[in-house]
Amino acid sequence: MKLNRLNPRRGDWVSRRRRSGSALVVAGLGLSTAIFVGISGVLYAGKAKQGRELGEAQAEIQKLSQLRKNNVVKEINSVAKYKNERDDAIAAKTRAEAELLTAKAGLSLLQTEKANMKLENAQLQIEIATLKLQLKSATPAGGGMNPQLVRSVPKRPLSPKEICIGNLHQIQGAKRQWAVYEKKGQGDTPPATGLFGVIKFIKTEPYCPDGGEYKIGMVSEKPTCSHKGHTY
Repeated sequence: MKLNRLNPRRGDWVSRRRRSGSALVVAGLGLSTAIFVGISGVLYAGKAKQGRELGEAQAEIQKLSQLRKNNVVKEINSVAKYKNERDDAIAAKTRAEAELLTAKAGLSLLQTEKANMKLENAQLQIEIATLKLQLKSATPAGGGMNPQLVRSVPKRPLSPKEICIGNLHQIQGAKRQWAVYEKKGQGDTPPATGLFGVIKFIKTEPYCPDGGEYKIGMVSEKPTCSHKGHTY
């Protein structure tokens, strides 16, 4: 105060400098406030934009997740449908194979019966031819026949080979039946206990009259006899 009184100009200069400094401070504060407000606005706008982008990303993720779930459900349904179709196909194949085995077994039995009938027919033909020869040789001079000689004509027995071949046919028919009832394949080999027995397909196990040994073999194979020439 004393200085101001002594030098009024100096006091005015100081006062103006103080006012100028205060104005600068106020201006600086205003500028800082404006900058802060501007930065806050920019940050808020950026945050709002990020929020929108995040929301859009979350919506896209949910959409993709739902789409993936739908695809998984479709795949599961497709797999289940394929499995059902496969199971149906396997069941149909199994039924067809069983029917085929049954038909083959029936055919084998028919073939066995046919072979037996052929053997019986051949035997009858031989017996008829023998009878004719016997009757012709036993005819008296007067042209009549001797009934006593006719009754005494013996039947020709089957040869060991014919008996063995008939046994092989029976074994093959029994193998076919065994495969059907036991649900076996063409590559399976039945045991003797599965074919021969009182409650089996052949009551008594057949044997070769000439001492040959039978080999049953697989269902798809014909049984064989070790004796030479005993084949069918």
